Amino acid sequence: MQDLPRALPNPDPSTEPFWEAARQGKLVIQRCRTCGTYYHPPLPECLRCRDAGAQSDLAFEQVSGYGSIYSYVHIHTTRVKGFEKVTPYPVVFVELDEQPGLILSVNMPGVKRQDLRMGARVEAVFIDIGQGFMLPEFRLATS
Repeated sequence: MQDLPRALPNPDPSTEPFWEAARQGKLVIQRCRTCGTYYHPPLPECLRCRDAGAQSDLAFEQVSGYGSIYSYVHIHTTRVKGFEKVTPYPVVFVELDEQPGLILSVNMPGVKRQDLRMGARVEAVFIDIGQGFMLPEFRLATS
């Protein structure tokens, strides 16, 4: 597969732990250590604990990197800078195994349209997109 142009992320304090872990080939997701609920994208407080009047304790935790395709769409326009040369491309919504409803929107380059189906098992892989960034993408699971 050829290298595809990528827009570079612009981490902020709430997302830096995600990108730092990705540089090490790890997928981490914010989780409340009080109630165990995962959040992506990261939040400033746990909504479940807040609603229950409890104190949240949010931290990033490594997850398995496995999940299932929840939904997907093929992008045909170039509204996101850095993707002009790769349309159409799939954007896949992956529900991670760790929690129902924990969904990441990701790329799955090189996957044929006819091979994408809801419920298909997928796994995270990391690609170097330059300037010290590793991007988590997903591929169809091999096991």
